[in-house]
Amino acid sequence: MADTAVKMRCEVCGAEIAEGSGSCPVCGFPVIYQIGGDAAAAENLKRAADEYRSQLFTSLEVGFVAYSHKVVTGEDGKDALRLDHEDKISLGSYSKFDEEEIHWYPEGFLRPLTPELECSVFVRRGSEAERVRKVSVPLPQGAGDIHIGMMRSGTGAVRVCIGNAQDYNCSEEIPVLQI
Repeated sequence: MADTAVKMRCEVCGAEIAEGSGSCPVCGFPVIYQIGGDAAAAENLKRAADEYRSQLFTSLEVGFVAYSHKVVTGEDGKDALRLDHEDKISLGSYSKFDEEEIHWYPEGFLRPLTPELECSVFVRRGSEAERVRKVSVPLPQGAGDIHIGMMRSGTGAVRVCIGNAQDYNCSEEIPVLQI
């Protein structure tokens, strides 16, 4: 038997909401049931969702984690690559990103020998601990250092971009509230 239940989506972040929930499990926006086609009520709901989204996204900081490695010699005399330290590099407030415009980190990184780069993206809201998600991005063709950037994509999502302003590849959309 097919599931005929109507799937509710959050007005703010688009997450699926289970029947009977009082708020969105991702962003916390309250579920507001609307019966009928009252245009004024629909406009009020849209305005409330836009205001909530604006406040929510203004406090979101996004960035990536840069990992530094060093070569160490083991007891067996063989060299190995080990994690030395990691830096969380902020690219700024999500709300200041223009849609489809890449915000590049100015420093370059050595091009890895792999065909794609696994990046760790972080989101931080106010004084809350940051949340991190890994994403893989295919490296563009070419040689030389690579740069890492992000762009706003759709409502509440980012894409990680690897390359430079002329030649780059981007990840799939990553909903920032679901990181």
